[in-house]
Amino acid sequence: MNCPNCGQEVSEISRGQFCPYCGASLTPRSGEAPSNATPTFEQPSSSTGGERQFSCAWENRDKLGFIAALSQTWTESVLRPTEFFRKMPRTGGIGAPLLYAVLIQTIASLFWLFWEYLFFDSLGSFREWPEGMPFQMNRGLLITLMPFIPFLVIIGVFIESFIYHVCLLITGSAKYGWEATFRVLAYACGPSIFLFVPFCGGVVGGVWSLVLEIIGWREAHESTTGRVVIAALLPLLLCCCVIFWAIFMFGSVFKNLPIPGVMVGQVLRAIWP
Repeated sequence: MNCPNCGQEVSEISRGQFCPYCGASLTPRSGEAPSNATPTFEQPSSSTGGERQFSCAWENRDKLGFIAALSQTWTESVLRPTEFFRKMPRTGGIGAPLLYAVLIQTIASLFWLFWEYLFFDSLGSFREWPEGMPFQMNRGLLITLMPFIPFLVIIGVFIESFIYHVCLLITGSAKYGWEATFRVLAYACGPSIFLFVPFCGGVVGGVWSLVLEIIGWREAHESTTGRVVIAALLPLLLCCCVIFWAIFMFGSVFKNLPIPGVMVGQVLRAIWP
């Protein structure tokens, strides 16, 4: 057969593909003009379908606008986390994700301080501090904490990212370095905004953020769900071990102390009336 564009003879093996001389399509399309008419050119696509495309609306806020980029990033990261973290850039600096985390968690913390201030008196029995402490919790202290919230968020994000990255290294899930771990942790803080709901908002937001972190580290580091779950739960398991160790040591210290039998009876009656 001959190419309808350049007229060169093309072998039968190339039928249905592209001309090796001019690159024109050899595949007849529906409604195509006869061979003596002016041919239509179709160049082969240079893009590879399997190549991963990276993008993040928040990191393109100079083009999208601040509010639009913030809203789109929050919506995608919270409601479509698999898709979001799969295309999240693993590198590019920590400034943008850190700013996002500071904004979201500062707003969430202000909600928390508002509810704490509003219900301070009704919840007073749950925050009785022992005597001898250098200061006592009060409404004035809550207001004093407000200017320090962004700094506390920054410190917390860095500490958490280092701890979780070590856990990911232990489980063999940290394929692309600490920056990818940091970025996932920063962009997974979206559900913390649910602190605007009193009492249960913090629990819902905390669990939801942990789920997003697991999904994010799985996609960003191209790991498995099982390994990432173990890495995410390692800090909690470590804290539980430390608490049990402290209880065991506390009990062993007081085991040999001369405790009167009356005191033991009072303790037992308080535990099991």
